[in-house]
Amino acid sequence: MVTFTEWLFQDLLRIPAYMISGNLFQDILYLIFLPSLVLLFFLHYVAASFVPDKKKNWRILVSVAFYLLIIQLGWYGPFATFAVNYMIIFLVIAGLAFFVTRFIRYKGGEEIGGAIGKVVARTRRIKDLEEEKRFYQTKLQEARAMYQQALASNVPQAAQEWARAIRNYEEKLREIESELKRLKRVI
Repeated sequence: MVTFTEWLFQDLLRIPAYMISGNLFQDILYLIFLPSLVLLFFLHYVAASFVPDKKKNWRILVSVAFYLLIIQLGWYGPFATFAVNYMIIFLVIAGLAFFVTRFIRYKGGEEIGGAIGKVVARTRRIKDLEEEKRFYQTKLQEARAMYQQALASNVPQAAQEWARAIRNYEEKLREIESELKRLKRVI
């Protein structure tokens, strides 16, 4: 009669008998968990080339399907044997991959820099628009005062010119306000 561990390690996963230590915890850790982790990590990146970023669940499904196919075809045993013997190399490669992706500038870093640049430019544009708004508010107050003075002096032509200037300043202030609202909504 075949025991569960013999069925699991030798029949299903096709791990050679000389690799099995007899300690169930150690065998599960070194022959199933760690090689499977490395294999699934690798298969996830292979699946990324087949499945677009928007379909993450499909990517996981493809990874698991590849993993089960590797087990069914009998390739898991040789891979697990290799992985157990060279686990330190996998750890070094994983450490290098972590270091390279986190600390060395790559093409995606330009996109991050571009996004930061856009935010800084938008903030600067908001400050410029607020300064321009203060300028036109001051001009509007002066134009209203001059309009009142022209009406009081009974000079209709000057009053018409100041009324036109008031309308222009108010229109400019509305444009600035709408642009400020749009920029502040984006940030």
